[in-house]
Amino acid sequence: MKGKKVLLGDVVDTNNDLIKRYLVKLWINEENIVAVNNWLEAVKLATSQLFDVIILGVRMVWMDGIQASQEIKSYYRWSAPKIIGTTSQQIEKVESFDDVIENPYTKETFNEKILNVLNMS
Repeated sequence: MKGKKVLLGDVVDTNNDLIKRYLVKLWINEENIVAVNNWLEAVKLATSQLFDVIILGVRMVWMDGIQASQEIKSYYRWSAPKIIGTTSQQIEKVESFDDVIENPYTKETFNEKILNVLNMS
């Protein structure tokens, strides 16, 4: 897990901070975790750097995480990084997300979702 690179995109910095703490406890190096708080930065970074996992808040500034994930997936086509959406609202299955984590979530649920999308569970 140490070599995995993760992009976090949520408008709430405390959400990014919490997720970063969970990722570090999963043995992901902190320097491999990049946090942004809007879709423009998320899409720009996701299409200019390789990430193993992208975790996007469903509700973000200017464009939501669903639209951002669709842009990222269409850029990469078949080799897209895994994308997980986070939301405090119940949403239906979104094709551009590989999984969704609904708030509030436990560290165990978070870990299970991350390991599952990385095929490490």
